[in-house]
Amino acid sequence: MRVGRLFPALFLPALAAGACTSETSTLSGQDIVSGIPWTAPEEARYRLMDGDEVVGSAVLRIEPQNGWFTFTQEFESGEFRDEVVAVADAETLRARSVDRVIDGPDGARRWQ
Repeated sequence: MRVGRLFPALFLPALAAGACTSETSTLSGQDIVSGIPWTAPEEARYRLMDGDEVVGSAVLRIEPQNGWFTFTQEFESGEFRDEVVAVADAETLRARSVDRVIDGPDGARRWQ
């Protein structure tokens, strides 16, 4: 009967120690996109609701242009407007540029 109680006491710490081991892996830097899952151009429009009241809107857009995709998301709510535009390679989806502007009562703030 003591062996039955001793086994879990020895097994659980060994299991926990095994779960804590890790191996370091190196990222390959290779593209992982095997296929683009959408067609372009594409656009989706949304209404942001609070109960029955419309409190804002959003537009998500994908546009192709000369081997690049432009991804745009625009949100408007009250006095605020938030727009993000990302341009990426149409085959690999590697980012070329990202630009974000939030415009509100205190003026526009921009990130690139």
